[in-house]
Amino acid sequence: MKIYEYDQQGVFLGERAARRDPRNPERWVIPGNTTTDPLPEPEEGKWPKRENDAWTMVEDHRGETYWRADRSEHVVTDLGPLPDGALEAMPALTLEERKAAAISEAFGIAIDIRKQVARNVHIVRAISWVNKVPYALMWKAHEDGGDENGPLAAIAAEAQAGFQIEADVKGTTAIALRDRTIEKNAKFFRATQLVEGMEGLAETIIPAAENDEQYSAAVAQLQSLQVQAMEQLKAITGESN
Repeated sequence: MKIYEYDQQGVFLGERAARRDPRNPERWVIPGNTTTDPLPEPEEGKWPKRENDAWTMVEDHRGETYWRADRSEHVVTDLGPLPDGALEAMPALTLEERKAAAISEAFGIAIDIRKQVARNVHIVRAISWVNKVPYALMWKAHEDGGDENGPLAAIAAEAQAGFQIEADVKGTTAIALRDRTIEKNAKFFRATQLVEGMEGLAETIIPAAENDEQYSAAVAQLQSLQVQAMEQLKAITGESN
């Protein structure tokens, strides 16, 4: 004889062979929360449950995932129909919500790029580098001007002397150090301006998007700037003067 076991809520757990009563072999031992009533015919998506001393077939969504209107995710653990308001898929973000998320992401990327730049240049070295960029630019402008006695002559001479000090230590030339300083400054400037552009763009064209097409175009433009900024970042990361 088979007996069918169920839990405190009546949910079917399994079946097993009944044992005879050792004190009366003609009787079968039927423990609590078990029955000899056979199970109903199987039904897809349902599971047997004991209710009012009878088996019923109840919806079984256990293990399934559903979402609420607030986009919270849940997993069904109990037998029965899905809760009221349960959704089979996460609700799509509204246009305003997507715009807010895109703005937040753009600012997050900008902050991350700035942090990466800062991590690769010690503050003292950064200050030193910023100080010598104007000297490098004025020396180069004086040189390109072709007038030895031009208005930048004195500053150019000072710049050349200063870069020569560093060049002697490093075993290179003052002009090479000057040109590398200018080159790195240009890369840093472009990366910084791209980051500024990303933030400015996020603050202007994303809020102005009135439909999905305009929103997608704004996001694509931001992503393009992000790629350019990362390329510029790679060009200056790890460099120092």
